[in-house]
Amino acid sequence: SLNHAQTIKQWYQRRVRGNNAYRHSYFYKEEQSVLFVRKERTDSVGEFCVVIAHALAHIHIQDMRDDNSPFFLRHFYRALRIICTDMFFGRTRQHQLPTIGGGEGEVSWEYALSLGRS
Repeated sequence: SLNHAQTIKQWYQRRVRGNNAYRHSYFYKEEQSVLFVRKERTDSVGEFCVVIAHALAHIHIQDMRDDNSPFFLRHFYRALRIICTDMFFGRTRQHQLPTIGGGEGEVSWEYALSLGRS
């Protein structure tokens, strides 16, 4: 579950003191599986998405301290890729998608970009 927080408790900030760039932005209450995000981080959709992706990657690997962990980075960038893809295709679906080529057998941009997904 996700909740707003006015502040992040200092004891939590000290506990995750390591190399966590957003340790002042969210707090994860593991016992109840609740993520608290500072209200200021919801002012911008882009920033909110990055903070959520960051938190979820740390939660997934069960280590809130190290942003340099290869396991954290793998999950963080995977989450960003999913978010960006969803936002991109959500916006392009509002308009008719342009095509590549100029005649029969045209390929949509959406299809062309999906070929690079892994």
